[in-house]
Amino acid sequence: MELINDETILRKVVDNINQNKSTKLKPILEHLEQINKEIEKLTSKKNKNIELFEDGILDKSELSPRIKVINDDIEKLKYREQELKQDLQLAEGDPIPFEIVNEVMKRFKEVFFEMSTSQQRKQLIHLLVSKITINKEREIDSIEIQINDDVITYLMKDRLPKEQGNLSFLHLLGMNCVNLKIVI
Repeated sequence: MELINDETILRKVVDNINQNKSTKLKPILEHLEQINKEIEKLTSKKNKNIELFEDGILDKSELSPRIKVINDDIEKLKYREQELKQDLQLAEGDPIPFEIVNEVMKRFKEVFFEMSTSQQRKQLIHLLVSKITINKEREIDSIEIQINDDVITYLMKDRLPKEQGNLSFLHLLGMNCVNLKIVI
């Protein structure tokens, strides 16, 4: 809680993310191109095996396992391709505005401490934290925070009647912050 609400640390994290976005773009594009070439090679190999079967060189018992292995490899590559495309969208996007992240973290802290049960607090944490990685020494290595419209809507719920004069948080819903991921 202290870490995500310390403005200097939060600003450094956001600045670091914005700086790394541009440096990550080229390797992602290169990796995506490499995966596409590998998919093309495997598809060509699959077609050659089918042609061998049609020409009578391969029988069905030889063709089936070959095609299955190739299809499995293609499926793995397509899955990796989708992951890279998501990373590409994050890297290509506009810089992350510090004000939005700061406002969400402040609101998170307020809502967290207002909750009466540990179950409600646990739900809120699950909504905001998408992944926690642990290093070999079993210490927290990184925490991935995901800010999206669901998080913003949840943090805003039941707040409007209490804060009629302060609607500054409402502008976040129109900003389309879908899947803004921050690693701390």
